[in-house]
Amino acid sequence: MLITIDTRFTRLFGPICKSTEAISGLINAGHEVRVIISSEEGFNAVGDNKEFTWVSSHPLSYFFDLIKPTFGNSLQVQVRKPMTPIQKFIGVLRGFFDRRYLIHYDYAWGSLSEEIYLDFLNRLRGEVKNSNNKLQGLGLRLALLYISLKPWVRKVIKFAPFEYSVSPNFDVPEAAEAFEKKYRYRVLISATWDDRLAFEPMPDRKRGVDYDEDEFQKMCNFVRGLDKRWGEEVGYILASKKAVDWMEMLPKDRVLDLRNFEELGLSLGQSIYLSTKIANLTVSWPSTYCIWATGQVNCLHLVFGSDRDLVVSNAINAYVSPDFDTAVLDIEKRLK
Repeated sequence: MLITIDTRFTRLFGPICKSTEAISGLINAGHEVRVIISSEEGFNAVGDNKEFTWVSSHPLSYFFDLIKPTFGNSLQVQVRKPMTPIQKFIGVLRGFFDRRYLIHYDYAWGSLSEEIYLDFLNRLRGEVKNSNNKLQGLGLRLALLYISLKPWVRKVIKFAPFEYSVSPNFDVPEAAEAFEKKYRYRVLISATWDDRLAFEPMPDRKRGVDYDEDEFQKMCNFVRGLDKRWGEEVGYILASKKAVDWMEMLPKDRVLDLRNFEELGLSLGQSIYLSTKIANLTVSWPSTYCIWATGQVNCLHLVFGSDRDLVVSNAINAYVSPDFDTAVLDIEKRLK
């Protein structure tokens, strides 16, 4: 059966990338998948006074340079013009009744735990209540109805983890190869830490979404503990542009810096592949990069802050807000 996943209902990159886990699950179940993404013009005008560090070409790079090579001929990627409000309305109605047509309410909301689902549902109810725009209010009410009915109960999606691939002509940079050979423990840190707002435009997100001081310090102390325990055996990879202040607490001579990937001649998709290929352990806080990192099945994952952006089918490889001694002993056994 050919299943269509239409990502054009949102310009938020995180929910768009959540589709990858559904793509993997559907292909593993024997289906062919067609994913529809917006042309660049759909990402140029953000609106709602929101700003993002990714540019309009990044979503296309994510799918064409990373996701398409990962799933090969079982996946079709189509680029179409952005949807008009009327087309979105019709698309949501189609999503109610067509089991072969998925939108982000299916795969993004459908992958949430019950606790986080209820939290998001309450937030959406608040947005509906406070909306003064009639057209926006209609859209919010339709979304609330769709999500409240939890259509993923009808549209059963068996999510599945995946291992990234890129085009055969991609050459791993020599510095990355040397790093991989040198360190037994290779830790990809993607958690946002940008106190000076060098890249993060929203002050309340300078240390990630839903910031919690105790949890953030637990994450920092965990990383410090890894360095004390493993010493020269551990190297660190920084890949997210918002992972700014981490450099101040890490040993600089053991850091592979991939944050400015464009200067290294890499596209976004290639940089995600490279960082997750080299790493065998990741440190994440809720973010789009958490989705990218925790989808990679060949890594173990330390997840702090919340598991809302954890790729749920890879939860067997994840430690959520872990106790240091318990987690490290298990990690050492699994990475022998």
